[in-house]
Amino acid sequence: MHRHQCPQSAAEASRAMTGPYATAALGLWDAGWHGVLPLPPGKKASPPEGYTGYSGAYPKYPDVYSWTEQHADGNIALRMPDDVIGIDVDAYGTKTGGATYSHAVRDWGVLPRTWMSTARTDGISGIRFYRVPPGTRLVTQITFPAANLAHIEIIQWFHRYAVVSPSIHPDTGKPYRWCDPDGFWADEPPSVDEFPALPARWVQELAAPAEAPLADVDVAAVLAALPAGPMNVVVTARLERAMTDLRSLGAGSRHDTTTQHVLALLRMAEQGRGGVAEALTALGQEFVRVVGADRGEGPARAEYVRMVTGPRGHQMIAATPTIDIATISGVAEEQRHIPGAATERRPVEPSPVAEPTTEPLDEFWGCRASLRTIRQFAFARMCSPWSVLGVVMARLITTVPPWITLPPLIGGRGSLNLFVALVGPSGGGKGASESAATDLFPAPVHVAPIGSGEGLAHQYAHIEKRVVTWDRCAVLFSESEIDTLAGIGSRTGSTLMGKLRNAFSGEEIGFSYADASRRITLGKHAYRMCFVLGVQPSKAGPLISDAGGGTPQRFVWLPTTDPGISVDRPPEPCSLPEGPVWGAYSRSVAIPKSAELAITENHVLRGRGDGHALDGHSLFVREKVALALAALDGRTDIGEDDWHLSGIVMEVSDRTREMVTAELRRAAREANAERGRELGEQRAVADAVAEAEKVSRVASWTVAKLTEFGGRAGWPRLHRRLASRDRDYLEGALLQLAEEGRIVITEEREICLYEASGSNGFDQPKAGI
Repeated sequence: MHRHQCPQSAAEASRAMTGPYATAALGLWDAGWHGVLPLPPGKKASPPEGYTGYSGAYPKYPDVYSWTEQHADGNIALRMPDDVIGIDVDAYGTKTGGATYSHAVRDWGVLPRTWMSTARTDGISGIRFYRVPPGTRLVTQITFPAANLAHIEIIQWFHRYAVVSPSIHPDTGKPYRWCDPDGFWADEPPSVDEFPALPARWVQELAAPAEAPLADVDVAAVLAALPAGPMNVVVTARLERAMTDLRSLGAGSRHDTTTQHVLALLRMAEQGRGGVAEALTALGQEFVRVVGADRGEGPARAEYVRMVTGPRGHQMIAATPTIDIATISGVAEEQRHIPGAATERRPVEPSPVAEPTTEPLDEFWGCRASLRTIRQFAFARMCSPWSVLGVVMARLITTVPPWITLPPLIGGRGSLNLFVALVGPSGGGKGASESAATDLFPAPVHVAPIGSGEGLAHQYAHIEKRVVTWDRCAVLFSESEIDTLAGIGSRTGSTLMGKLRNAFSGEEIGFSYADASRRITLGKHAYRMCFVLGVQPSKAGPLISDAGGGTPQRFVWLPTTDPGISVDRPPEPCSLPEGPVWGAYSRSVAIPKSAELAITENHVLRGRGDGHALDGHSLFVREKVALALAALDGRTDIGEDDWHLSGIVMEVSDRTREMVTAELRRAAREANAERGRELGEQRAVADAVAEAEKVSRVASWTVAKLTEFGGRAGWPRLHRRLASRDRDYLEGALLQLAEEGRIVITEEREICLYEASGSNGFDQPKAGI
């Protein structure tokens, strides 16, 4: 490799080659790293402007050479060549990068061993480098939302940079180090042509969406023309979400997340929503306050200005009017999501009343006073707004008389009986959500635990002197654990699941005892039954597996967790009103034409054999949700706006249900693997014993050879001397000897007998053999 030779200058002679940048920058250049940028001493941020991002230039050799004098003590940032990427795994603290990496390897295949840069000692965290075809553009993060896995960034020529040896980590105070493919610490940096190729499957899975060329945009003119007027409710909701994220996220996530919020606000300005300028100003002030505490107000303010004025985001918005912000690739937080993940959205029918938006969830919570109240009350009680909404809807529908029904579009009239599944971990908020919803919607509702199928009717009536006497016509059933439902439903002869399906449709329920004196039967549309069920994803198998019977598709699935829950709670608003007056006569509520068309067309498709079993009743459930949303606003018929908003609720339900099914599939795979391990245990033990014997034999050979070599030898020498049939066991033998304290490994990567080390031991310099 060609190495630059420069004449010795007076400046060079006087330069103290002790700082990270001065020590290593020129060596990195000679190894092919031409994006060698200086950082402030002990920092990871703020390289020189103009050398990063899509429009950034690569420095020339004279630039790097002069920086070794001007920034001798600075840390080193490596901007990737266009044919090299770095997979940056964070697996420390509460970060899930290790699990995310394992998930990706399981799905896409094992990655070849390669060089890694790290300042951590956990053996997992660090940046792994691979070659890709020149000009390749991948997404910038690997996440699996359905499994709640994230914390892997993909470093690329246009996105981020790698901080490398001998830089000092700002948090740990320890130096970054290079680790070679065999797991040894390396004193010299790798050449850019030493890295293995990223496997084709990984390139395929992580490929970023293709882009069309972008036209120039006058950013100053765009910002000067931001819509005037008060802050739109959707803008307000987005600002609140941005503030929450900014205050709660760690330093490594603030830039991308805030950039995403800035772009979302600019998109809202493009759509004509008022108050974006005010929102951008408020967000900028908060960004400077939060980030400036770590980096200083000046750099934080400059970073935020670049977010707002960066031409690429404005170009993408201008080129793709009203497109979903998630498709603005390459600008902020591109992510790789697994197929069928929780963030995939189904199209929602357009509404002539509700204003179109690129942020349906923000629109949903911000468009009505009743929904804003529910969200604020939920956050004040530290609950998920979705789970509180689900319980409020169930309580409200319980107050609707059973003779109020949905119109008979297909067959007979449809019952409003509503079932809600609150999904979360054990103790994850189901009880808290019910308590909050009871205080928020305090209408008198009879709540009872679920029992047997035969006993459902007994919550409504009893036998007195051989005559059925009604006690009530409406009951809200509540069960905090799905285990109870599964246990009752699995009993021999249990009718519970079938009775629940009947009750959902308002069919006749009861039990036909031979003894008429014990027989209680509730007639069709003569009772109101709502049901709130707590569901732990890993235990939802009995419910999901009853899809053939139709039970799970009768539920609205809503999460009990929400990223907006914070100790910084908003003030608690007043309770909701009890709802409209329904009247004492039987009638069917009116529905909009768009709902009627969607229901009838879907029925035709299912009649032809199309569609999925889990989606068979989704529009029936959606009608009930739409009526609940209308009733929250005091109306007794469904409007276009209600139908549109109910589609957003069903989006969340679909995503939550898919998360549950994905978790069940994962658990099933693990269970199958466990069964396989159990079936093969005897053979596995025998194989393990045989391998252990081989490792022990190689360990004994290693000790003998080290003794023969005077107590120390390098890995290559031992590897060459060992019989080829035993070389695969050398690594295990060295690990065994190291764990037993019989050898140590020096900074020079020599393997020494403990007695030959001349001390009581060494600091372990390895990241793994």
